Amino acid sequence: MSDGGNGVSFEGSEQAGSGVAAKPYLLPFRHAVRELGLASTELPDRFEVTKEQFIAFLTVILRGVPFNEKWYLASYPDIAEAVRSGHFRSAKDHFVEHGYREDRHPERVVVDEKWYKSEYPDIAESVEVGEIKSCQDHFDLHGQSEGRFPFKV
Repeated sequence: MSDGGNGVSFEGSEQAGSGVAAKPYLLPFRHAVRELGLASTELPDRFEVTKEQFIAFLTVILRGVPFNEKWYLASYPDIAEAVRSGHFRSAKDHFVEHGYREDRHPERVVVDEKWYKSEYPDIAESVEVGEIKSCQDHFDLHGQSEGRFPFKV
């Protein structure tokens, strides 16, 4: 387990192929907004960005999220094959460039069972009567695509 220097641990996070624990790093806002073509952090009330600028901004943000290379490759065998065959340099590169927009997760999302049941009584009932094994199973199979949150945000 690595500690990003902020007391938060991310299991299995490592820099691709280096064997060195990766530390999440979020680029300072003033640098990230440059990808939107803005010269200042004082954002106007409205501004237009191109698709390319938006994707560049999103890419800068995604590079800083915690990422579990081993989990990603095990969870997405198509990406494991694409990395093995050289289509992508690493699983993280795939996630940053395509995976996030394909609704793939950078690491396993752990559901807060108690909160999920209280927030989604329909799921609590389904778990209670045995239609679904757990809130985690519901989230993994349906909840994410339904737009449900795994824990209080």
